[in-house]
Amino acid sequence: MQRALRSCKIFFAALCLLFVAVALSGCGGGGGGGSKPADKTKTIVLVMRHCFRSTAEDGIHDIEGMTFFNNYSSSPWPAFSVPAMNCLPRGARLAAASGAWYKQHGKLQDPVRVIADDCERDLETGQEFLKGFGAVVDNTTLAVDQRPFKAAVSPSCPAVSPADVVAAIQDQLAAHPIPEPGFSDMLAKLYAVLGEGSAGNWTNTSCVLNAASGFLDGSCSEASDFAERLLMEWGGGMTVGWDRVSPAELAELLTLHAWYRTVMFAAPSLVANRQASILRAVLAALEAGQPGTTVFAGHDTQLNALAAGLDLMWTPDPFPVNASLPSSALRFEKVGSELRAEYVYLTNLSDDSGHMSVTPAVFGRTGSSSISMDEFAAQVASGSIAACARSSPVESSIGHVDLASLQHSAKPQLRDVGVDEIVV
Repeated sequence: MQRALRSCKIFFAALCLLFVAVALSGCGGGGGGGSKPADKTKTIVLVMRHCFRSTAEDGIHDIEGMTFFNNYSSSPWPAFSVPAMNCLPRGARLAAASGAWYKQHGKLQDPVRVIADDCERDLETGQEFLKGFGAVVDNTTLAVDQRPFKAAVSPSCPAVSPADVVAAIQDQLAAHPIPEPGFSDMLAKLYAVLGEGSAGNWTNTSCVLNAASGFLDGSCSEASDFAERLLMEWGGGMTVGWDRVSPAELAELLTLHAWYRTVMFAAPSLVANRQASILRAVLAALEAGQPGTTVFAGHDTQLNALAAGLDLMWTPDPFPVNASLPSSALRFEKVGSELRAEYVYLTNLSDDSGHMSVTPAVFGRTGSSSISMDEFAAQVASGSIAACARSSPVESSIGHVDLASLQHSAKPQLRDVGVDEIVV
């Protein structure tokens, strides 16, 4: 009898433990609806700069009456084979080659959709990228939409006065002074590559903030323009700098260009106003939580803006910190509630293969390339003004391509717009 009672007690004890386990699991009315499986949906966003392109022949701002590139070189600059600011033939091929690299190595999530700004170079870059990736190029994969790349025109968006621009650039210049020692040596090297033109020794002119335009003018502005044109020659498969500069030397000289763009196009207060759209568009694409990849094909202006608005830094060896190279991209990958950022760029601009290198894009907020989506959203909120962002194009753009825009070749916008709106 006692043995039977003990067996009964053991049975009811086991049964009690079973009920407790069921209750803890949320079944049978003991709790909520049960623990949910972790969200492993992968969403990827690329913000890409367009192809290697031609430049305008003028637009140099230093010595009065000397506005052409050829005023500053002993020999004429080699002519480009396409209109100003259009993709160079090899630039288009490299955009396609980068798409092929992403297909094999980039681990992009299908479906892949491209939203391009309405400039020829952005549209062609998007088309070539999709072709290289092996995707069909049609109204389901490619959209033309200005919204991620332009500021909202709204009474709610605070106006930016010329004085505001000057103050913002002064603050940025104080935070990022001319990087001496080394800057003067690079100017001298660049001057030696170009030789002396009718403008004389342009390196002797001061780097000054033009209160009327809001631009830094003088030798630093010229150096940025000249270094970028040499970069476009390199990526375009042309003779670079009259054969007076090696690829390694040019990679170093691009510090002149990267520094100028950091000062001029990564001022946080201007970015928060005039580039709020790209920051909010990236966030919207990630928060939508849909599997797939959204590619924003735009400009270095957007890469500079993301560096400022998200407090990001990347080191793409052998190029300078926060370089914004053609066909390069900031890659954001969200899995569940976590996000990782990387900068992806062409490894060797002399190589036709399109092989890409990857380096972490580090958030100042976390000190790493990883961040929670809550932290990312908070950074976007602090780095952009919601009223200055246009509506998100993520859903409504796809399937609405203006094919006539494929013929649109944007005239280079240098000093005919505000400093915070220039796109190159």
